[in-house]
Amino acid sequence: MDDFDLSYIFYLFQNNQDIFLKIIFTIISGFIIRTSLSITGQAWVRTQHQTLTYLILPFISFVIASVIMNNIALSLGMIGALSIVRFRNPVKSPFELVMFFALLTLGISISVDLKWGLIVIFFLLIIIFFAYFYERILLLLNKRPFNLSFEEGSSLNFLEITSSNEINSAKKHKSLIHFYFSKNDSSYNYKFAFENKKDLEAMHDKISNNLDIIGIEIKYSN
Repeated sequence: MDDFDLSYIFYLFQNNQDIFLKIIFTIISGFIIRTSLSITGQAWVRTQHQTLTYLILPFISFVIASVIMNNIALSLGMIGALSIVRFRNPVKSPFELVMFFALLTLGISISVDLKWGLIVIFFLLIIIFFAYFYERILLLLNKRPFNLSFEEGSSLNFLEITSSNEINSAKKHKSLIHFYFSKNDSSYNYKFAFENKKDLEAMHDKISNNLDIIGIEIKYSN
């Protein structure tokens, strides 16, 4: 029985090489997109669940599109079935929802024509890395093109400083997200957010020798 099953699998592969190669390309494409997002600082995509989603979702959409492609009745039935399927867990951001839609589009595109799948993944990577390098370049020029994201999956590191006197360099720092002055004890509180631990540590080293500082608290992201 095992020999029969194995030979049948080889038979299917030999007679459907194009389909199997498209499936492999679809799964690899999902992994490439996931890796690209991780490299560009999207920490939410690094979990096991998100990784598996990026591998499985394009494959599922590829199979669905391939099965219903030439069957109108089955297409209508599948549309009705999909209309009642939804994510039970809340999507953290519009961008996460867009990426799920992109994965579905990727699988469907590859099922129609491999060239469309290549076009989809090519431009997705261009957009992802363009936004990343655009931000890096402007940060080097001491400009912040985007607001820091606290609820959309970005992993942030926090530095909180309390001083007895006002620190002008801290108040003008680009990473400052909160400033508070307490009249009760005449203390100044500064809170900074950093996407990069090295930036936080550089800020800490720069300001820790200030004799006016009476407290420092650091919170690293997981």
